[in-house]
Amino acid sequence: MFIAGSKTVQGATTNFLGQYINNEELRTKFHAETDPLMKEVQDDVLNKFTYEMTDSLDFTKMAYNEVMRLDTPFDVSSTMSVTEPVTMAGVPLQPGDAIVVNLGAMHHDRKEWIEPEKYIPERFDPNSKYFLRPDGSKRNPLAFTPFLGGHRICLGKTFAELTLKYTLPMYTHFFSYEWKNKEYYQTRPVYQFGALKTREMEVYMTTKNKVQG
Repeated sequence: MFIAGSKTVQGATTNFLGQYINNEELRTKFHAETDPLMKEVQDDVLNKFTYEMTDSLDFTKMAYNEVMRLDTPFDVSSTMSVTEPVTMAGVPLQPGDAIVVNLGAMHHDRKEWIEPEKYIPERFDPNSKYFLRPDGSKRNPLAFTPFLGGHRICLGKTFAELTLKYTLPMYTHFFSYEWKNKEYYQTRPVYQFGALKTREMEVYMTTKNKVQG
């Protein structure tokens, strides 16, 4: 579980910071929610930043969910099979047939998502128009499944979600970031597991909001 969750955290954090660097609106909304909390605990984060505090970080959760949708860490699921003959979407399947789920395609399905190519955290806000399909109806509950579900759900799901709610506010409160490669401000790189080749994503980090000892 730890390994599975750590991989997800690694990919989601990398892609979140890429969005964070390039997206001023994201930075503004994210800090509006997280800075008051971080200022409250910054002199002793390890002891003061509690699990209960993360319950109020609604935008933070929407922000990393949108990263998981737009830049799905694992674009295709692991291989699975059926236990008995079945027909799915008109395709007959037999035990032993290899099946994979194209998560990336599901997360960019234009029938389910309004402007799926854009980063819009409000897709996960029930009060936003982006929470619905383009035709105004409710999205399929399986349209967003970065961890799959049922018996095949990712073992690291809970670990990853909890860790991101803790670490993303800390990373952005105590550090500023800028791309070493200035071209990335125009063409943001994406980290994805299983890719044949991933571009180097080097950043300059500058400390801020230092705590006086």
